[in-house]
Amino acid sequence: GTVNVGKTAMCCNLAAKLIMEGKKVLYWPGESGENEIKNRILSSYIRRKYNRYVMSAKIPGIDRCDEEAQILINKADIDLVNLGGLTFLDNLTYDNFYDDAKASYEKNKFDVLIVDHSGTLKTVPGSKLYSTKDRIDSLAVQARMFKKDFPVDVIISSHPSTNAEDDIRKYGYIRTSTGSTKGSNDLDKEADDIFVLVSNPSLVKAGLVE
Repeated sequence: GTVNVGKTAMCCNLAAKLIMEGKKVLYWPGESGENEIKNRILSSYIRRKYNRYVMSAKIPGIDRCDEEAQILINKADIDLVNLGGLTFLDNLTYDNFYDDAKASYEKNKFDVLIVDHSGTLKTVPGSKLYSTKDRIDSLAVQARMFKKDFPVDVIISSHPSTNAEDDIRKYGYIRTSTGSTKGSNDLDKEADDIFVLVSNPSLVKAGLVE
């Protein structure tokens, strides 16, 4: 998906849905930061489970929320964090993605790993992954190896390649055969499924986009 189209919103909503279904989610928050992601997942979880909309921006100021909202935020926080439904990766590298994910899995047997997004991982000191392509190639191959060796789904959000972005703008879908993800075609090649998130101007105009 292109910049600001809603990749993180999709990942947070998906995380909330999975946690409601009893799954454990491990999340790499990338550029957003752990607190922002946690609050967005809490907001989505509350809406799904309790049918009450509490804006994620209000959650840090819980004392200024009404009593019902405070109770729901606290309940959701227990479900997500205290019961182990949601954990965060504080270090994830292109060089050692497999080992980083494996170490986390051995501590907390999660069901789904969400990487938000492919351009935000770190490199180790002295890394020999010099280019963006090298780094994302490494991520793609190690992610495939990890999901093959462990009973875990791996979801990686990414910006589109230049050709794919042109297609999205012109046609609303991707026609290119040269790879849809930015930086490396390998992320496409190693994926079981590719989901393209596009904006819909008619829904925006009608005020139907949250």
